[in-house]
Amino acid sequence: LADAHRFGGLSDALLDATGKLWLYSGYHQPYSVGVVQTFADQGTAALSDDQWQVLPVDDPPATGRCETVTAFAEAANGDVWYASYCQRRGRFDHKLVRYHGQTRIEYTPMDGWVIDDIFAQDAGHLWFAGAGYAFGKGVLSLDDGGTPTDSSDDRWQSYAITTTGQHPVVAVDAG
Repeated sequence: LADAHRFGGLSDALLDATGKLWLYSGYHQPYSVGVVQTFADQGTAALSDDQWQVLPVDDPPATGRCETVTAFAEAANGDVWYASYCQRRGRFDHKLVRYHGQTRIEYTPMDGWVIDDIFAQDAGHLWFAGAGYAFGKGVLSLDDGGTPTDSSDDRWQSYAITTTGQHPVVAVDAG
């Protein structure tokens, strides 16, 4: 895969339940630029028929788009999640993106909040750890009400945490 990713800095990857490889590559000087790509192996020995796709949310650097992915996760139903932000002089344009099949769903976390970790408890219950200006460090939970494409029944809960670390993480046990 040495020539597959668009930028030199390959920092995160996820292999989903269907065998699709998701990866993020980017660079950070003088500003952050990055893309999320997926890889579809056609099941042959030849590499020429394999398909790399740059996802539509991630524009090429000529458009001035900057994206840094901070976390990837896959839920039990196969949904893939990732969190990102843009960084020029400061971090902004924070996003939480969900791919439910071919449907792209974008959430906006609390203002100024950078998500450092995602934990998928099950298909509809997700946990996000991060930090932001107004809220500080903490954990957000999302119950999507069993309807991924309808945000009207989404329930968000926030939990403040105290930690000396810079990048909080989250995990939830079966109980």
